[in-house]
This record gives sequence, structure tokens and C-alpha cells, in this order.
Amino acid sequence: MVIANLWGCANGEILEYLAGLGEILGVTGKKLRRLSLFVRTVLCRSVSGMGRADLEEILEAAENFWYYMEAETARRAVEELRHVAVKLRDEDGEEFRWKALQGQIVEPGSIIAVYKPKKPKKKKDMGSPFWGIQIEDGSQHGKVLVKAGVSGTLYQFRMNNTNYGVIGHRTDRKEAIKEWMKKGGDY
Repeated sequence: MVIANLWGCANGEILEYLAGLGEILGVTGKKLRRLSLFVRTVLCRSVSGMGRADLEEILEAAENFWYYMEAETARRAVEELRHVAVKLRDEDGEEFRWKALQGQIVEPGSIIAVYKPKKPKKKKDMGSPFWGIQIEDGSQHGKVLVKAGVSGTLYQFRMNNTNYGVIGHRTDRKEAIKEWMKKGGDY
């Protein structure tokens, strides 16, 4: 596969031959797809334009064939899988509680945190003919449930009076995620 794709995309005849060979050797379609994605990534040295599922497949293949992939390409793949699910500053919420554990695998829609929004401070309405009446803007009395938007491993940390919850790949590290957030982590 590496040689067939060395000068760009392999032609149909070569891919058919390889598919037949894979069938004889018992290589499933899923495994062949994973290996094809991995080969493309190794040759192109890029993970740009790939979806979440493809990136996960590449990292799964990299566990067995890590010596072919450059460390920088693997790092970029792991970074692409990061998803900031929780970013709550202390002044925006109170009674914050994690409902998922550190390092827990979460699925889309699962509740990972709960908090109560802080009520806005009361302020005087200067334009009111009733000078001195206190008006509250958009108060909420319920709790907010924060749900996971993607599947992956949850990394929790606190930095600069803010609670963060980042869903990433299981091979990621919390320290690397913190550094990524300090540099303006992508949302």
C-alpha cells in the first residue's frame, strides 16, 4: 500500500489487486481502511481535512506501527481530537460539580458537569421614571447540565479561576492539554 500510494493516489487496478490480496490474507474492510488512512497520513505527513472518526482510526493504527509515523504528525492528530466541553469561569457560575470522572470515557449526550448560573448583579435602571427601583436582568433559577458533544476521554482541570473539561483521545495528556489551552486552544 505504501508503494502503491508513493506518487499520489494509487490507480484502481492496483487497489483492486491489493483488495484481492487482502481478502486472501483475511484482512477485513475495516482494517484495510484503517491501514489506508494510516499510509496516507504517513506519506503526506498531514492530518488536515480529516474527520474525527478518521483521526481515531489513524491513532489506533499508530499503536501498532508507531515507528512509521513522525511524532509531530501524531501530536497534531491528538490535538485535532480535542474538544473543549466545559469552560466555566468562577464569575459565571456557582455550585459547579463534575458528574463524570477524570479520564472517564464519555459519549455524546452524557452529562459531564452541572452548575448553577450566577444571577446578574442588580443595577439601577437610569431610564426609568421610578428612580431607585432595582431591576434584575434574565435571572435563571435552574441548574445547567453540561453534556458531552463528542465521544472520547474527559480531562478535567482548573486554571486561572476557570474550570475546564476537554474531551480528547485516550493517549492524550492533561499537561499537554493545559499547555494547548494556554496557547489559546481551538474550540
